[in-house]
Amino acid sequence: MLLFPGGKMLYLDKTTNTINIMEAVGVIFILIALGLLVLQILMIVKFFQIAADVRGVKNLLAEQFKKEPLPETSPETRSEGVLPPYSEISTPPYQVEGDNVVFEDGVYGTIMEKFGAFSFEGLQGKRIFCKTQEEAIKGLYHTLTHSAE
Repeated sequence: MLLFPGGKMLYLDKTTNTINIMEAVGVIFILIALGLLVLQILMIVKFFQIAADVRGVKNLLAEQFKKEPLPETSPETRSEGVLPPYSEISTPPYQVEGDNVVFEDGVYGTIMEKFGAFSFEGLQGKRIFCKTQEEAIKGLYHTLTHSAE
């Protein structure tokens, strides 16, 4: 005689030596479902632990960036060969026609605007992003005139 949850007893049939198979299979499925439920709860708890760890790393990095501001470049502190900020570069008069910029000295190029930022293609095909259209135009001019050298 076997005792299962719920107080039910399974008796061996003395004539055929079989157990009520359907009831045993139902009990097995219930046990498997309970095991899966426990595993699911453990996975949810682990997910929230990972989320807390990621939040901690994000906060730590944010504190480090607040402590270490980006270095300012000024004409006095700039070393030889370091590019000045694009806002300090002088350009000849130009015309903007859509995304294309044509300078008075015959140099021309393309700037793009996406999500409020302006960009142009720099040396080696890298896209350079700027805050303002004027800064992007000056950077484009500098890149175009210095890439020919």
